[in-house]
Amino acid sequence: MAAGFALREDDARRLWLVRAVEASDSGEQLLTHEDRAEAEAYARGEVSGTGKRSQAPFLAARSRFASERLESRHPAIARALAHSRFPRWLQLVPGLAFFAGMISNELDGGNRLELLAFPLLGVIAWNIAVYLYLALKPLFGGAVGELSGPRWWQKLGNPLSMMTPDGASGLTTQVLGNFTADWARAARKLYAMRLGTVLHFAAALFALGLVAGIFLRALTVEYSAGWESTFLGPNEVRALLDTVLGPAAALTGIPLPDTAGITDLRWTGADAGGGNRGGENAGPWIILWTATVTGLVVVPRLMLAGLGAASAGMMARRVKVPGRDDFTVRRMLRAMGGESAGAGVRVTPYAYTPGETVHAALQAMMREALGDGTRLTIDPPCVYGAEKDWLERNPPDAEADLHLVLFSLSATPEQENHGTFLSLLREFYSLANQGVRVAALVDEHPYRAHFAGQAGLDDRIARRLEAWEAVMAKVPAPMVALALDGDTTRARAQALEAVLLGPAKRK
Repeated sequence: MAAGFALREDDARRLWLVRAVEASDSGEQLLTHEDRAEAEAYARGEVSGTGKRSQAPFLAARSRFASERLESRHPAIARALAHSRFPRWLQLVPGLAFFAGMISNELDGGNRLELLAFPLLGVIAWNIAVYLYLALKPLFGGAVGELSGPRWWQKLGNPLSMMTPDGASGLTTQVLGNFTADWARAARKLYAMRLGTVLHFAAALFALGLVAGIFLRALTVEYSAGWESTFLGPNEVRALLDTVLGPAAALTGIPLPDTAGITDLRWTGADAGGGNRGGENAGPWIILWTATVTGLVVVPRLMLAGLGAASAGMMARRVKVPGRDDFTVRRMLRAMGGESAGAGVRVTPYAYTPGETVHAALQAMMREALGDGTRLTIDPPCVYGAEKDWLERNPPDAEADLHLVLFSLSATPEQENHGTFLSLLREFYSLANQGVRVAALVDEHPYRAHFAGQAGLDDRIARRLEAWEAVMAKVPAPMVALALDGDTTRARAQALEAVLLGPAKRK
């Protein structure tokens, strides 16, 4: 299996877009033949050399030119490319979190610092739960920071995943649907890492906002610290506070009260003056909570955010795109020249022994359709009914771009044999994850030569071709019927090219 390439994020996104266009736009409606030729010429001018190291830069340059041409002509595609970026509005979340932290302290409007119901106690508990989740997730087969599936960011940042672009044609809608799905898979880890970075930063700022809000309010309001509980007594409360605030007490030198002191802090109701008995000045407690939150929430979250940002930066420089295992990418690379030039075509005759005239016709038409650098290999014929034996002796070639099975129109198509042979080839390439396209080529010449001069020959040929198409549709595999009689015309080459380089049929 050929390895894929790694491109910078924007180049990778543009390549996925151009690939989606060229894989579906066989009629060159969205990206014309001239556009593609200009993109190839631009890329050759931007990249020196034709070796393997130049292939990724060539693809990047070609995709930039082609995508810019698409954006300038098709507003729906321009919107799709813009919406496929990581949502910028998510950058506002940390600032909103800081503001939310500040105002959350003002919701009750009182001046009591509840040691057991204090908002920061919940924040600490939540963040500890998050740390445990991040630590344990790899043990259950999940990568830290990776979300399951691409749907989350499609809904956040790509409205094209939920609606059809206004004014878009059926072809454009198909292309954008393929692009959206492909890019979502390619960018899933990167965007999940960025989202995790935003959330870590937001969590740190929310905690800082809580602390800042308490300090600001404490300048004009005297807080009293105390506690009350239906189920907990002084001993349990002391154990809890020692666990949560003990490290901060050791760090700041502020002692925690003993059991008797905790008992004195319990709210016990109204005194004669109308106030609450129990509690004490909350200044030392605010300092203890601030130190605790800083150590357990702010610092770890900022460290995780920094690690996430660094990881996302590295990932953005190496986003995976298809390599030579992908049919469309190989077709793009042919224009580069050198070792990438020319398609590799393998032809396997089935229950048919073609002569030298057929060989010459195949060579001429393949070069006319796919370029002068086309490399054609013609296998020994596969005997009728010996499909599996033939495959064992002649394994499929991963270096080919196209694997054509050559049939004679004189034969009667049968799903159990003709269809099975193509299905076995498709299955092999699919399991090996190799982007080799399998197609059927039906030679009309033997049938036409045998019944030449008879009335109604064209109608008989049309009916036989319908039978062949019915069998190929069940595979499914593209099919082209031509008379390989040595007469190589541009029309025949174009017919061959349209089938072989058109959109692949999918199961």
